[in-house]
Amino acid sequence: MISNRDRSSLASSWWTGPAWIGIIAGAGLFRLAYLGEPMRTDEATTFLFLQDRSLLEILSVYSPNNHLLHSFLVKLSTSIWGPGEWTVRLPAFLAGWALIPSLGYIGRRILGPNQGLLTAAMAGCTAWLTAYSTDARGYSLAVLLLMWAFYHTWRGVEENRRGGFFLAGILAGLAVASVLSQLYALAGLVLATALVRGRIKERAGRFLLISAGAAIGGVWYLPALLKGGLGPIISNEHTVAAGLLPAAKSAAFQIPEVFGYAWPLYGNGFAVLGLTLLAGLVILWRGLNRSFIFVVFLGVWSFAAEVLQGVRAPARTFMYLIPLIHFLWIGAIFRLWKRTDPSPTLAWAALLALVGCGGYLTSQGRIDGPGQGGLVQAQEVAAQLVDKYHLDKTDRVLADVPDEAPLAYYLTRAGLGQGLILRRGELAGDRIYIVETKTNSLARLALSWPEITGQPPKLISRKNGYRIWLLEPSRELDPARPTG
Repeated sequence: MISNRDRSSLASSWWTGPAWIGIIAGAGLFRLAYLGEPMRTDEATTFLFLQDRSLLEILSVYSPNNHLLHSFLVKLSTSIWGPGEWTVRLPAFLAGWALIPSLGYIGRRILGPNQGLLTAAMAGCTAWLTAYSTDARGYSLAVLLLMWAFYHTWRGVEENRRGGFFLAGILAGLAVASVLSQLYALAGLVLATALVRGRIKERAGRFLLISAGAAIGGVWYLPALLKGGLGPIISNEHTVAAGLLPAAKSAAFQIPEVFGYAWPLYGNGFAVLGLTLLAGLVILWRGLNRSFIFVVFLGVWSFAAEVLQGVRAPARTFMYLIPLIHFLWIGAIFRLWKRTDPSPTLAWAALLALVGCGGYLTSQGRIDGPGQGGLVQAQEVAAQLVDKYHLDKTDRVLADVPDEAPLAYYLTRAGLGQGLILRRGELAGDRIYIVETKTNSLARLALSWPEITGQPPKLISRKNGYRIWLLEPSRELDPARPTG
């Protein structure tokens, strides 16, 4: 005989199963809608860096934009399927999509079935996570790996599984191989395992296991270390040295910024921070456990480490906090509700929320996370230059940051290569096409290429967002003459 409780459980499973499928499929379709967006500056730079380099050469040359493990996967993807937008973004897309069922599973194991369901739905339609799921950088891959590292750390502590710490270290090391700045998360993870209660010998064992795993996961940096030493790796131009007090002031604004990006829509950071503090008070009132202490510790540690270093790191450095913030919110909701059995109503409410939020964001058009950008019409400009003005390899294109990398990407796809883009101060070519945008006016371009003011260029195309000028150097302007 099946009891009423068993019947209720079976009914709940019947309802929640399709909801899970809908949430995972909906999150994938939501991200798929942005997979073919115009190429942005940083991801175009990644693609151009990979050209004409072997896999070993990619790992041997470190730069802040070369996210080693992710670059390796992009090279494989574009080598197999060609240099389309979707192939360049495929590793980030798959990692960002895999994050949704991963968070659902982890939330289910740590918090409960309803909590896992809601966490997956919330992450599925969060704009910032979506933006980086369709941006060819290593961040979505790093967040996916770190979530599993956090989970295996939790299992190691709760279930006394020593192998869990070693596996967590490997996963966190791979996250660092995806984006170097995830060292913040790795250091917090190592410190947290050492601080958990236990005998000195037990703590030392955890520390050694997770550290050994991290060394194995981070072996991707070995070719770069052997070739260039530690200098290029530790001198990150995007982590600005500021000093203790300026870094503290910067963090005071950065904290609400990061919390604001945890909201499904781009929201008010201070309001979301207030909501998170309220959730923390609810959990404190209802009783803390080690899972929530761990989440709070990692959040506090991340910003404290940044301040103590005296640096200003980009907000995307702390993307791994977004799912942890979601866990905190949902944990607080269920501390008040006190319900753990799967609810069909809740399952479908989560699915409808994802569909509604995803539909709204999709209707807004392009999603841009912080740090992304460049000439949105780069593909259109490149097509004009090639098809209408018959650009060839004797011509040159003058464009400045952040517009030049997307243009070079589309010109490379057209078979002309990235060598057509002029370097600053260099003026050469039979015909020079100047691309003016809102970011880089003609007057601003003239600061880096002053020679273009000596012979006024001719305006040949004007469209919303950009202009194309043609400069044909006269005999008085010798292209071979050094330009300083």
